[in-house]
Amino acid sequence: MIFFDLDGTLLDYESARSAGLANMYRACRTRLDLDEDAFLRTWASLGEAYLAPYLLGQATFLGQQVARTHELFRLAGKPIDRSGAREVYAAFLEQFEANWRPYDDVPACLDALAGHPLGILTNGDPDQQDRKLSAMGIADRFEVVVTPVDAGAGKPDLASSAPPASKPALRSTPART
Repeated sequence: MIFFDLDGTLLDYESARSAGLANMYRACRTRLDLDEDAFLRTWASLGEAYLAPYLLGQATFLGQQVARTHELFRLAGKPIDRSGAREVYAAFLEQFEANWRPYDDVPACLDALAGHPLGILTNGDPDQQDRKLSAMGIADRFEVVVTPVDAGAGKPDLASSAPPASKPALRSTPART
C-alpha cells in the first residue's frame, strides 16, 4: 500500500489555513489589541502545545482548537469564555473549509497510481480528513485513512500503526463503507 499525508501533500493546506486565519482575524480584531502579524505569531506559537493533547487522545480535535483560541485571547489580555472561543474558531473553519483544494498535480499523480492500493496517514481529525478528501473529489481513491484516533498515536508513531497491505484497514474512507 502506498500512503500519503493529506495536509500539505494532497491538500493545499497553507492556502486554506491562511484564508481561515484571515477570516478569524477579521472576526475578532476589534476585540483584540493585536495587529495581524502579532495575531498570526501568537496563534502559531500556541500550535504545538494544543496539538499534543489531541495526539495523545486527551482532547478532541475541536476541543483543542477552542482551547487554543481561548488562550490566544487570554494572552492578549482580552479573555473570553469557551462559547466566545467557539464562535471565533467557527470563523476560521468557515473559510478554511471553503478553501479545501488539491494541489494541481494531485489528480495526475493519483491517476498514475491507479491500480495500486492507496492510503492516508494523517494527524488530523477523522471526520474532518474524510470531509477534505470528499471536498477535493478524491475520497474514492483511498482504501484507508489512518488518524491518531484510529491508531492511538500521532505521526511519526502513526506510521508504525498503519496496516500492511495484507491486513484489514483500520477505517475505510466514506466512499468505501
